[in-house]
Amino acid sequence: MFKFFTVAVLLCVNATIARGQDIELFKSGSAPNSSYVRQNNSAILADSATGNINYSDVQGSPYWNTEWKMALLVCAGNMEFMLPQAKLNLLNGTVHYISETGKEMVATNAVNRIVFFDGIDTSKPAVVFERFSFTDVSEKNSFYLALNTGNTRLLKLFTAKLESKLDPQVGSTVHRFQNKSSYFLCVNEVAKTLKKLNKENIFEYITATPALEEWLKKNKNSLKNEEQVTSFLQYYNSISTGAN
Repeated sequence: MFKFFTVAVLLCVNATIARGQDIELFKSGSAPNSSYVRQNNSAILADSATGNINYSDVQGSPYWNTEWKMALLVCAGNMEFMLPQAKLNLLNGTVHYISETGKEMVATNAVNRIVFFDGIDTSKPAVVFERFSFTDVSEKNSFYLALNTGNTRLLKLFTAKLESKLDPQVGSTVHRFQNKSSYFLCVNEVAKTLKKLNKENIFEYITATPALEEWLKKNKNSLKNEEQVTSFLQYYNSISTGAN
């Protein structure tokens, strides 16, 4: 039954999704172009089954979302894959997916971008993760949640670490995942760490001008949350070529 459902969804996706919708998801200037080829065989993605991976004895979850989500993967070699069920593993930055045969696999082909959807409506992406290789960021997961487009972007990095500690109450070692998130300001493809979202930290990397100050005042924007920062950056990118 599971195999039938997976194959049915794949056929439905391939039959109903227009390629133009996919391209519209990428507004940052790094969109896949017409040379990208949609692949219908997800086996090309990987030659690695999950094997002995077993998180049943570990408290918490290493995934960005514990639920399987439909996802579009943009990969090396000018290839795209639309997967009905996929997850992002924050522990090591790998993509898990269910193959056409109903087997859980790990993508070994280089994935550059992941677009997760809510349901099967691909005209409304839920979130977009992009792979970055920042030299001053030492995390195994290199997929960042891109919160806006343009030369200056707010990125959010989710990570998971496996911790093992002796629990004296049960007299044995307890394993658990510790998850956290961090913000970065990506200025012309260079990552700037933001310890906290606030005006002081944002203007450490963006030169404050009377025009920017006036815009913040007019829009009652204090740069204290994701919505305010991304709204400001959209305006900033519209009037600027970048940053310092």
